[in-house]
Amino acid sequence: MTLRTTATTIAIIGCAALTGCTPDGTGDLTSPTSTAVSTSQLPAKAVTVPPAPSQPARSGSTVSYDPCFTIGDEPAASLGFAVDTRTRADFIADNYAFIGCEFKRMETIRTNTLSVATLAVRSSNIQLADYRKRDDFVDKQTTLINGREAISYRLRGRTSRERCSIAMAGPDGTIDVTVESAAALTLWMGCDHIEEAARTIEAVLPKSK
Repeated sequence: MTLRTTATTIAIIGCAALTGCTPDGTGDLTSPTSTAVSTSQLPAKAVTVPPAPSQPARSGSTVSYDPCFTIGDEPAASLGFAVDTRTRADFIADNYAFIGCEFKRMETIRTNTLSVATLAVRSSNIQLADYRKRDDFVDKQTTLINGREAISYRLRGRTSRERCSIAMAGPDGTIDVTVESAAALTLWMGCDHIEEAARTIEAVLPKSK
């Protein structure tokens, strides 16, 4: 199992959530997705990432909340992820979008420092009600994360203990937190830490929803 959750992995997440995926960047484009925020209001980050991609008009309501810029390094660091590995992890589809970043957990194995787990945090215009309707999720459970309505789930066909997700009510619809780990490399199992990860991320989200 690879830990490089790049466009291919993001596409799997998106296509599993809703049908009708298309590659990013096709169709008529709207304005950039990120809401204008004063630089002085943004939390400190070890690395700079580019702005989120534009969203085609057909991708539904615009995802404006961008965790890449609005969530600082402290939450990922407290969970044991390397903040200098922050990279964009966006996915744009026909009628929905995931906007956000991912971080890697690094461990020294023998003499090599390797990525053994990934934390992805994305804002989406998919609503919790849509998650409840999906029959391609397994182990779905309604829960509360720091009092915020949420659903925990795993993707059908990827039911190992290595990958778990929690979707919480968020500014644009939901905030999706996913932790994935490589059992062949580490004893740190992602699904053992998914609730902690969701609670840590929830603590820094806007409280309007």
